[in-house]
Amino acid sequence: MDDKVRAFLAAFPPLASYRFEFIADEPIRLPPYSGSAWRGLLGHGLRRTVCVTHQPRCGACLLFGSCLYSSLFESPPRDPADQARYTAVPHPFVLQVAPREPLEIPPDAGFGFGLQLIGSANGALPYLTHVMTRIGDLGLGRGQGRFHLERITQLSSPKDGVWHETFVPGGPLSPRPPWTPIEFLGETPPSSVRVEFLTPLRLKSRGHLIGPAEFSLWEWLAPLLWRLSDLNRHYGRGQGGLEPRLFEEAFASLHSENQALHWRDWTRYSSRQDSLMQMGGLVGELTLSGDSLRPLWPLLRLGEVVHVGKATSMGLGRYRLSKVASLRSEPPEAKG
Repeated sequence: MDDKVRAFLAAFPPLASYRFEFIADEPIRLPPYSGSAWRGLLGHGLRRTVCVTHQPRCGACLLFGSCLYSSLFESPPRDPADQARYTAVPHPFVLQVAPREPLEIPPDAGFGFGLQLIGSANGALPYLTHVMTRIGDLGLGRGQGRFHLERITQLSSPKDGVWHETFVPGGPLSPRPPWTPIEFLGETPPSSVRVEFLTPLRLKSRGHLIGPAEFSLWEWLAPLLWRLSDLNRHYGRGQGGLEPRLFEEAFASLHSENQALHWRDWTRYSSRQDSLMQMGGLVGELTLSGDSLRPLWPLLRLGEVVHVGKATSMGLGRYRLSKVASLRSEPPEAKG
């Protein structure tokens, strides 16, 4: 199993972790969870910046799948086998919004979000930076309070946990090389670890969302492996390869204790469908222990970065591993 995990991580697409930090110019009233609002504002700003055909819908455009906006936010499948199964492949980015951010941001206060770029999406940073310098004029939240970009910082690697200033308005853009998850192989896992599900975790089994009573390690870890495999196949140098059935014995030897999960409702407005959508999911915590933590540890750590379940591009499915004295840093936190 160790060799298989090592080969998988070596082929996984490079990752870059950014924080976009803003200053409020006017009072800003955020929704209870701002991931959807940030994703909508970012997508709207990028589409206005790069769209040259001005088609009302991307699907009918000749450049569909070729332009930067549709590649990031529509992510149409290119493989004919995938086209028969999916309307979209996993998006090559993940938002990270502080799960307990203030809902009222006064003028001159700082706030922001984190963004993970995956594989080829790293090349989009100059365009995203341009968008970030302009979206504040569009406004955010109820009342569309305006704001401006203060700076962008980048995590050099999860191993050292150091954030470097990458951009300030009026200055050059100076990104550092992306990092690769092979770094996680050098970490020694603890004998037990606390897992906190920070944003709603939306998992499905047989067409139904999984609630606290139906939750099991298999229902969480198998989708995690499927997600990592999909990201590797579409954006990395591998062909997936982490079949959950190969890890059944490892899953079974894990011990889950102190499980305290509950359902958190969250409603968002979809401008595309012009309707309210229910996006609730599981939040809470549990404790993991067992010998199989060691071979699974790099994959669990990678899952902290790319999340798991549905709507990860809005920041859902985020979890955090904590009480791990052997690690030098926790995964990137969004500034709230």
